[in-house]
Amino acid sequence: MAPARTSRPAATAAAAVLYVFLGLAFGTSVPFVLAFLAENGYLPMTFGFKSLAGGPLERLDRELFIAAGWLLVAVSAASVAAGVLLWRGRRIGVWLGLAADPIAFGLGVGFALPLLILGVPARAGLLLLGLQESRRPPQETPDEASLLGRIRAPDAVVEDGEVKSKDEPGLDGPEFRR
Repeated sequence: MAPARTSRPAATAAAAVLYVFLGLAFGTSVPFVLAFLAENGYLPMTFGFKSLAGGPLERLDRELFIAAGWLLVAVSAASVAAGVLLWRGRRIGVWLGLAADPIAFGLGVGFALPLLILGVPARAGLLLLGLQESRRPPQETPDEASLLGRIRAPDAVVEDGEVKSKDEPGLDGPEFRR
């Protein structure tokens, strides 16, 4: 009998890390950008670039732009939850992650966020790969007894991990009488 699978596939673990990383990156930073916009009327500069600027959503009026920003925060929170659930091996994490991905990708394009544009397809691909890996039957590793059973002579037995012939002394019990 094959041993039960006790760990998640590596692809699922990598996807979980990406879900949490991208979710935290945007879920924690975007509220500050939106607060700055609400207070000052323009987007802040971050690392030499205007935050959340450059995409087609920038052309929306301010209220819709802010609503789209809060949607990004909500999707980021769902991404973090999906990543945690995936890490814990919960199947609902798969569905939550795959439900959040199209929205996160669309907002990534809308706000011109390269990290989301590249990261969302990567995490979805890893998640699907991990799902495929988890559905494969585990490879059976033959145990010592089954290996020895294949190579020993029909009149041999395994005693204390050693193969002994029935002709050896001490092996004349009833199991060897014909």
